Amino acid sequence: MKHSMPRRLQYWRTSMTYEQSRTLLVAVVGHTNTGKTSLLRTLLHDVGFGQISSRPATTRDVRAATISSQGKPLLTLFDTPGLEDGVGLYAWLEANRTSGKHHDGPERIQTLLDHPIAQSDYEQESKVLKQLLVSDAAFFVIDARDPVLPKFMDELAILQMCGKPIVPVLNHTAAEGHQAQVWTEKLARIGLHHWVAFDTVSPQEGGETQVYEQLVAVLPAARKAIKTLIAERTMEQAQRRAAAIRWLGELITDVSACQFVVQHRTDDATDAATFELQRKVVAHEQSCLRHILQIYGFRPDDARLSGLSVTSGTWQEDLFDPDTLRDFGVKAGKGIAAGGAAGASIDVMTGGFSLGAGTLIGAAAGGIWQSWQKFGQPLQYKLQGYTPLRVDDGVIEVLAKRQLALIYALQRRGHAALEPISHAELRDHFPMEAFVKLRKKARQHPQWSALPGSEFRDSPLRQQAIDAFGKAVLDSMQTG
Repeated sequence: MKHSMPRRLQYWRTSMTYEQSRTLLVAVVGHTNTGKTSLLRTLLHDVGFGQISSRPATTRDVRAATISSQGKPLLTLFDTPGLEDGVGLYAWLEANRTSGKHHDGPERIQTLLDHPIAQSDYEQESKVLKQLLVSDAAFFVIDARDPVLPKFMDELAILQMCGKPIVPVLNHTAAEGHQAQVWTEKLARIGLHHWVAFDTVSPQEGGETQVYEQLVAVLPAARKAIKTLIAERTMEQAQRRAAAIRWLGELITDVSACQFVVQHRTDDATDAATFELQRKVVAHEQSCLRHILQIYGFRPDDARLSGLSVTSGTWQEDLFDPDTLRDFGVKAGKGIAAGGAAGASIDVMTGGFSLGAGTLIGAAAGGIWQSWQKFGQPLQYKLQGYTPLRVDDGVIEVLAKRQLALIYALQRRGHAALEPISHAELRDHFPMEAFVKLRKKARQHPQWSALPGSEFRDSPLRQQAIDAFGKAVLDSMQTG
C-alpha cells in the first residue's frame, strides 16, 4: 500500500455523496498546533509528510496524500491549516444569518466564503471550510492536554455547519494530566459520540484500526474501503515485523559464526586483528540498525535513543564496553576484562591441559577472545602458532537485545514523534532460549558468517536456523 506525494489543491464548489466507486476524501481539521500533521504522518506511515513544529500555524495551505491499494486510490487525507479565531468567526456567522437559512449550515458557510472577509480576516479558516465542504468526512484533532475552552466549541460548531460527519481524535492521551474524559463528556453534549483516543507520538496497539473504525461508524458507506485499508495495514505491519526480525537473525548468525585467525602470535598482530574484528562487527550492526529503521519508515535521526545513545542511525554506546553489557543485564564473561587494561590475560583450558595465557584486549577493546576450547581446530591452530578470535557471547547478547528492543519500540512509535525514543520505551522481553540456540548453531559453522573477510557460504541449514529463531521471536511477541 502506497500513498502519493503531497500536492497543492485547487478548490471547487460542489456537493458530493460518497460512493464506493471513488476515492474516500477525509479532511484533517482542528485548532492550530493540536497535531493535525502529526496524525497524517502516523496514518500515512510517512515521517516526511508536511512540517511539524511546536510553533503554531506551521501548516498554511491544504496538502493531500492518497493511500492506494493495488494501484487503485482508496483514501485521500487532507492536511489543513489550524483554526485560529473560532470565536470571532462564530460571532460573524451568528451576526450574518440569512432569513430562511438558519438551519442550513452549508449555505451559511458558503455565504461566508463568498464574502470578502473570507480572504482577509478569516483566510486560514476559509481554506479549512472549503476543503471540508468537498470532503466526505473529517477528523477533528484535539490536544487532550488542553482544557475545554469556548473557542474550541465554537470551532466545532462552525465545522458542524458544513454538514459532514466528524470524528474527534483525542491526541496526546499518553501525556500526564490529559483531560480526555472532560473532552468526551463535552463532545457527547453536542452529539459527537464517535470519538477515538489516539496518541500520534506513541499510538496504542490497534490504535490506527480504531481510528478507521470510528470513521466507518459515522460514514457506513465507506465500510468496504476502510475494511480493505485495515486488512492491508495489518498485513504490512506483519511484513515489517518479519523483515526486521529476519535482519536481526542474520546479524546474530553473522557475528556468532565469524572467526578471525591471527597468523602471527604477537601482541601487535593480535591487537590489530582484535580492533579490525570489532570494527567489522560494529559496521555490520549499524547496517542492520539502518535497515530496520528503513523498514519501519523512519529516517536515521528519528531513532535518537536517550537511553542507548542512537544518533544519525548509529549506536553511540560502545558494543564492547563492559558498561554497555551491564546496561542490558549481561555479565561480563571471560571475553570481557571489565576495567582491565590492554594485555590482561586469561587461561583457556582444553581437555584438562592449559594451553597458556591468551592475550586479551581489555575494557577499551574487549569482547573479542582467543578460543582454544570451543571453536574448532584448537590444537591445530595452537601447534601452528595461529590464534582464532571470536566475539564474546555477552557482546552478541547485547547486540541482539538492543536491536530487538528497537524493533519493539518502532512498532508502537508514531511517525509524528519529535522526541528521541527513551530507555523506558524499550521492552524487557527477550527470547533467550531461541537466541542461545541460534548462537550455538552458528558457532559451529564459521562459513555462515557474511562479515567482510569471511569465507561466506549460505546453506539450507543456515536459513532453517534463522527461520526458527524468527518464528520463536514472533511467537514471543504475540504472547508477550
